[in-house]
Amino acid sequence: MTKITMTEAVENLRTLIIEYEDDVYIDDGATNWDIRNLIDVLRVDDDGTLYDLIVCEDAIIELDEDGYRKSIPIMKVKPRPLSDRVEAWDKEDVEQLRNLLAGYDNPEEEGIDLADLPTAQEVPEQIAEYPVWSIDKYGRALVGAAADQIEDLSEILSHYDFVRYSDLPQIVQDYLIDDDTIGPGDFGFLYDDVRREHLTADDLHDEIIYQRDEKGISVPDGVITELEGMNGKHITIRHQTANIEIKYDGENWEYRHPITGQWVQEPKQILTGWSEQDPAEQEEWEIIIRELHNPEIYEWMNQAEDGDTITIQDAGTYKYEEMDKNVHY
Repeated sequence: MTKITMTEAVENLRTLIIEYEDDVYIDDGATNWDIRNLIDVLRVDDDGTLYDLIVCEDAIIELDEDGYRKSIPIMKVKPRPLSDRVEAWDKEDVEQLRNLLAGYDNPEEEGIDLADLPTAQEVPEQIAEYPVWSIDKYGRALVGAAADQIEDLSEILSHYDFVRYSDLPQIVQDYLIDDDTIGPGDFGFLYDDVRREHLTADDLHDEIIYQRDEKGISVPDGVITELEGMNGKHITIRHQTANIEIKYDGENWEYRHPITGQWVQEPKQILTGWSEQDPAEQEEWEIIIRELHNPEIYEWMNQAEDGDTITIQDAGTYKYEEMDKNVHY
């Protein structure tokens, strides 16, 4: 057995645990050390004393004068608490955070509050219920009920019909140049600094109408007309107490999911995520979905005006309801 210094012993230990060194700490009986910090301290304080030591993956053990292992290791390798590892996450790659949590069936039992995970940027309140738990420096978000999925923040924002600033007609962008509250926010999506909310084209339309009518601000001809053109046609399909918002952009119909608020491309996608819902209410939705596979209802939808409601009375039987002028989509 070759005698080595304590610094050399800890450096050898690090080579054994290098692949998971961030998941453990080194207990020297007085302090729980990050192994890198421990090496830095030892390199300064080590007086060069040589020891008969055995370095294992889980400990550094000293030998007695007869060559037997002493009963108490000089240093032990111990698992770092999940809460410490989560707190130490550098916010560079949210996949690292997901992998940390994935090793535990119930992270809450390890002291983890999913609603209070570290994040590189604040989770927009409007999409928190998606749910979004954390966002890394590059805009990738940890999502899903079990915090086990990853999506780009820009993709999530697009689900909610928020508009990118660059997609606004030029006349609208020119109008907003002098507005010090509304402009491009996360990933270029339109953001209101006062309300601290992302905006849809419809939100912006209503805000500019308010500026014109209530504040007396001059709005150039064409600004409001251009925004109205971006909104497309929104209608509501209703059956008893269930109703769904649908929009048409001139080419495709999209359907707003009643639980997540996302716009989905296919009616059948509306039936996902209903495990906690009342079965009777879900049955009403199933009737709506069934009718949305009936070509006849699309003839009614094509003829409907923006803001109209189509009520399903029975299979293949519908009626229009007068638009509520106070409703804004």
